[in-house]
Amino acid sequence: MNLSLAELGEIWGKHKRKYGFRRIERYAAIMRHNTTSGENLLWEIIKDAKSQLPKFIMVNRQKRLGYHIADFFIPEFQLAIEVDGTSHIGREYADNRRDQWLSAHGITTIRIPDWQVFQTPDKVHERIFGILSKEIEKRKKRDVPECHFLNKP
Repeated sequence: MNLSLAELGEIWGKHKRKYGFRRIERYAAIMRHNTTSGENLLWEIIKDAKSQLPKFIMVNRQKRLGYHIADFFIPEFQLAIEVDGTSHIGREYADNRRDQWLSAHGITTIRIPDWQVFQTPDKVHERIFGILSKEIEKRKKRDVPECHFLNKP
């Protein structure tokens, strides 16, 4: 299907008015206050994993990424973590398209079923801690000069 630039602009304009960023930001704020029990438990797991890592790692809950909202997002590593509960049943196609969009924008998505968060939280902790540790090691291996502060006498 080949559309002209004018037709694409018209479609995009309608889409933008219907699903504007402000509306998505408000919805993300509402979702931050109405999290599922799987998201709450995963948040505790992430906080525990984060406490064992350097302080510069920031984790956002219900973060807007374009027209999508990630359950958890770690901007330093461009990593989105999703808890797939009952609301994702029958939405595999939409989730797949969303993951493709995020991947095209350099964001890696990790999907964790909520049953796994409840039944094997230790394995989920190990998986997240392992991924974050690997990302930190990748950063250390880069040839980035360290900042040195001059000590004043």
